[in-house]
Amino acid sequence: MTDQAGQFSFVGLPPRQYSIDAILAGLSVDFPPDEIDLRANGCFVANVLMTVDRPVQDTVRKRGAKP
Repeated sequence: MTDQAGQFSFVGLPPRQYSIDAILAGLSVDFPPDEIDLRANGCFVANVLMTVDRPVQDTVRKRGAKP
């Protein structure tokens, strides 16, 4: 789970290759990072881009105008 800023961390992972998957209802991963090669006592930062993956409905109006 991420914090309010969308960040997360794991501590004490053993060195090896990892992959990241992000899941949130109504969104899909648009830019997943490649596999992460975590070294002993190392750290890694990865950005995941998610996009809206659901229909969006609304009424378009000009300011103060009818639909």
